[in-house]
Amino acid sequence: MSGLGLFYLADSYADPGPPPPSGNSPGITNQYMQGICWRETWERLDPNGTGPDFDWLNDGVTASENAGKLSALTLLGGRFSPSWVFATPNIQILSLVEQGDTTVVWDPIWQGLWQTANEALAAEFDGRSAYIDMSGIGHGSESFLVPGFPDGTAKHQQDMDAADALAVLAGYADAFEAWQAGVAWLMSMMNSVWPNTPFNLITGTPLPINFGGPTALQNMYDLGDAAYNGSGGRFGAEAHDLEWNSPTDGQPSATIIQQLSPRCISTGYEFGDSQNDPGLLNLSLQRGINYGAHQIRLFPSDANDPASASVLSAAANQLLGNAAPIVDDTTTITVAESFNEGIGLALSDAFSVVGTTFGWNGQRFGCVLNADQNVLVTSKLLFGTNLPRIGDVINLAGKDRQITGRANSAEEFVPGGLSAENTFVNDPANPSLAIQFSSFIGK
Repeated sequence: MSGLGLFYLADSYADPGPPPPSGNSPGITNQYMQGICWRETWERLDPNGTGPDFDWLNDGVTASENAGKLSALTLLGGRFSPSWVFATPNIQILSLVEQGDTTVVWDPIWQGLWQTANEALAAEFDGRSAYIDMSGIGHGSESFLVPGFPDGTAKHQQDMDAADALAVLAGYADAFEAWQAGVAWLMSMMNSVWPNTPFNLITGTPLPINFGGPTALQNMYDLGDAAYNGSGGRFGAEAHDLEWNSPTDGQPSATIIQQLSPRCISTGYEFGDSQNDPGLLNLSLQRGINYGAHQIRLFPSDANDPASASVLSAAANQLLGNAAPIVDDTTTITVAESFNEGIGLALSDAFSVVGTTFGWNGQRFGCVLNADQNVLVTSKLLFGTNLPRIGDVINLAGKDRQITGRANSAEEFVPGGLSAENTFVNDPANPSLAIQFSSFIGK
């Protein structure tokens, strides 16, 4: 299946005051972008409840059309709803400890208001947009509703209790049942109101693990896939966590994209953060493409970086199904995936081609990455006799990470922190240096 290509993430129209560029967005003239994602909050679209103002969106979509580019649309609901929505009599409002007030997808009063907004939006843009994101499923742009910890518990039990209480008031057993019923309604509404535009459900666990969040999410993708992808591929999936080391095999944002990829062309990724490095960008794009993305949305700093031109061009050709060779930068991928298979001396030279760097002691050094195992390989020649050591902090992809091992050495915790190394063997015949590092310790 030929895909849609790369999409430029135009600045969201979310704040009061002058809107960001739309008709003259830099994405319009970016030769490596096949489309632009236009994002606006419901609060900005219809701040007073007097009817939507489509000027900003229409300027952007029209400019995209005139430039021969695609458009994707995101209308943000949830906690980005206008004040008049929250003031609507009897509407259900979930007050979250950290995120504040948000609407809930199972509330019939909210459903009526949201359908009216979508009907007006579709009257302007159905058939002019390559796809549209489903919104209102969580408190933001993804499906996240009640936050949870990795151990499965609720981050704030009062959030979970409040969600369950609202669900019971609406006639459901709990939030697990209510959320699925609400998303099922939303899919049906989108399919009816947007007959010429695919619609994407964004990943994100809606409830903590112990309350069935992952199961509820997967159930909705299974339902949407079965109900709306029989012919024409109406229902797609999108994940917003693409980076050089994310997602990984088995994570929902990998398996769900793989599941929907064969049947819907709008399935794909949005970057979780800017990569700001051609090598890291290439790792990220190849990761998304390998999981089956047909479109990938990039932040402006990566989309506009001249140093990433060859990376962007190659990824666009792959997504579009063109028979184009992969640029040399993809040596990063080959090296990274073969790290534990004895690449040896070739690794020490590869970094000079791929352009990936890390920071240490106030300087930048070239490297290649094994994204799955948190390992980088660099050249000893860059450091003289002063090699990075266990416990040192390096900066990679804008985040500080701590070195936990070098080559065949490993971390050992002792009073006061990590131990000094006593097992590292500096083989003079091997010019490469492998460094293991933690996920991150801060920005």
